[in-house]
Amino acid sequence: MIELTNFCNLNCSMCPRGLMKRKVGFMDFGLFKNIIYQCKDYTDFIWLHAFGEPTFHPQLEQCINFCSHNNIESGISTNATILTKEKALTILNSKLDLIILSLDAATKETYQRIRVKGDFDQVRTNIKNFLELKKKLNKRKLRALVQMLVMEATKDEIEVFKKEWENLADFVYIKNFFTWGNQEEIAPKMKECLPSCNSIIRERYPCVYFWRDGVILWNGDFVPCCADFDGKMVLGNLHRDKLIDIWNSATLREVRREQIADNYNNPLCKNCTEWEGYKKDIFYPLSALCRKLIVHHKNVIKIPSQNNRRR
Repeated sequence: MIELTNFCNLNCSMCPRGLMKRKVGFMDFGLFKNIIYQCKDYTDFIWLHAFGEPTFHPQLEQCINFCSHNNIESGISTNATILTKEKALTILNSKLDLIILSLDAATKETYQRIRVKGDFDQVRTNIKNFLELKKKLNKRKLRALVQMLVMEATKDEIEVFKKEWENLADFVYIKNFFTWGNQEEIAPKMKECLPSCNSIIRERYPCVYFWRDGVILWNGDFVPCCADFDGKMVLGNLHRDKLIDIWNSATLREVRREQIADNYNNPLCKNCTEWEGYKKDIFYPLSALCRKLIVHHKNVIKIPSQNNRRR
């Protein structure tokens, strides 16, 4: 994930941004290009967002097209608040491969409660206009997902949401609630949003994030986990460090060893329930990485068939 910006115009109830202490800013395009040059031989897909609204970045189109030029697919998740016709055309005429349109509610009342400062009617119209324009321009390469996050406030609206969007979007994505690692400072806020159906406790396994993923924040800081909204575990900075050196650093290797040893006491992992992993075997983490990559490409990168659009 490359965070083009951590600026956002909303104050959503399920988002930790309200507790973010790090500076708000926008990634320099020169830094972005340098990052792509360093990782293009090691990845085939990059999310161009993390803890902000990517459509506010003034060079979003250039970032998307630079990824494509280097044989990397890209995707964004947007709240669609500023998805005007002009912005929609910019995105549709770019080389973007995947867009998540996050509406998160089926009714105005619910939306206004969880998407503070958002306008349900305007966002709903923006999304429908985008999908209609996509169809009119025959932009089949770009996969468009309309998303609902399952929260206590939204769990009873899932079927209504699916019914409205299943014939308009390429995919209706009903996403499990994410507590951002249930870190201590945000745990009370997340508890209010967590649906009562999300009470299953799983046996803990090492998390494959530390071998597979990484997040580069707008200022170049590298953190190993997408739950690290405030940059608690910064392992390097791309302004001064090479990505491969960060990836193979003694610090990150030690974190991986802790995972193998079932030591989850760091602030990101301590209370986390969203870790991704599997029971250890003699091939771990290779076995977990291979298994996860297959699932990832099947469920996220590839469009489901016409008769299987619901997740």
